[in-house]
Amino acid sequence: MAKILIVDGDRSVREELYQYTKDQGHDSVTAETGEAALSLLEEFQPQVMIVDFRMKDITGLELIEKAKKAYPDLAVIMATGNGSIESAVDAMRLGAFDYLTKPFQLDELGQTINSAAASTEGRGLSSVVSCSSLSVSNAKIVAESEVMRRIEKLIDRLSMRPTPLLLEGESGVGKRTLAKILHSHRHKEARPFKVLPCGALPDSLIEQELAGGRSILERAAGGTLLLDEIDTLSPRLQSLLQNSLEAHRPARTGTQLISTSEQRLETMVREETFRPDLFFKVAVIPLSVPPLRERRSDIAPLSNFFLQELHTTIKGGPSKLSPTALKLLQEYPWPGNVSELKNSIQRAFALGGGELITEKELPPKLRDGSAALSLSKKPSEDGIKLPVGEPLGPFVKDLERRFIRATLEHTNGNKEQAASVLGISLATLYRKLDQ
Repeated sequence: MAKILIVDGDRSVREELYQYTKDQGHDSVTAETGEAALSLLEEFQPQVMIVDFRMKDITGLELIEKAKKAYPDLAVIMATGNGSIESAVDAMRLGAFDYLTKPFQLDELGQTINSAAASTEGRGLSSVVSCSSLSVSNAKIVAESEVMRRIEKLIDRLSMRPTPLLLEGESGVGKRTLAKILHSHRHKEARPFKVLPCGALPDSLIEQELAGGRSILERAAGGTLLLDEIDTLSPRLQSLLQNSLEAHRPARTGTQLISTSEQRLETMVREETFRPDLFFKVAVIPLSVPPLRERRSDIAPLSNFFLQELHTTIKGGPSKLSPTALKLLQEYPWPGNVSELKNSIQRAFALGGGELITEKELPPKLRDGSAALSLSKKPSEDGIKLPVGEPLGPFVKDLERRFIRATLEHTNGNKEQAASVLGISLATLYRKLDQ
């Protein structure tokens, strides 16, 4: 059971969240304004605070900033509506534990609350929380493709002994899910599963997790440590991580080290943007997870799995896909990969009125024949001047910057959509824009 403070200007949302958290066994209170929330923080001393972005007196970001300064160990979940994803990223930079989009999916809401509460266990409201403990009890691979079957067999073999694993692939392909599956295969009893979200935290918090007080490596001992988006670490933090791994030696404590990356780390080593000694430590077993468009035989089982999961959780609603709907799902290229597929199934489920989901409930982008946003491939008027005789790195980085700018122009500045088109996470897009 956790103590939860719910802050939302919409009375119906407050009441819905209050009832849901109560039904889950939590001790909850609600606040309509930021001022009321700040008072309740002192009186109620919650472990978790769920915050809406828009309130009557201050914004959710202002409340998060004030709350985290006063109670740095408070786990904050940011609730965002459509179009406010950038605010969610800002919230993560301020130290929020996670964010959820409205309307809430109850299974995701429950898991996020439990993870947030678990991250504060054993500590008062005094120390910074910058990692999460995730629920891994029901993790499993849902696939029919040969490549995913091979990955499944490899994970079974790796579960026998802790060997550093590197999972590479586009945003949304399921790297975190595979990490959870490996953890659940290794441990039938409860063991720590700690996540360091390298792409979502400021350098100061990552440094504190690696070197301050009881480090995340110590807290993950005997379980699993997931270094998520390790490719986003600065050279200074790469050096700090290398030293931390040398000092703690995860294998000696029976800790499974898993790293994820959207970029090829081996390429980054050649370009001298990633330390080779750190690469050899985290990539004893490198594993590339292919995008969903390259394993289309997985689309049907994944779609049915997500649909049945919703049907079981909600205890009602659509439970099947029409042949036409399934055909559209299988033909779409899924630039956002499995994450985008799951989102589309959730949308169709919410709109479905009967037992069957038809093409009418699917997102318009699947129905109108456009399939996916595609950039014009017209050559530039000047063409591309190849700097023969110069290093490859700067040339590639310049092309990447130009391509990102063109993509943002194509999506009318919508960074979430641009990240999906580019096949990278929003955090990675922000990092590249800052370079």
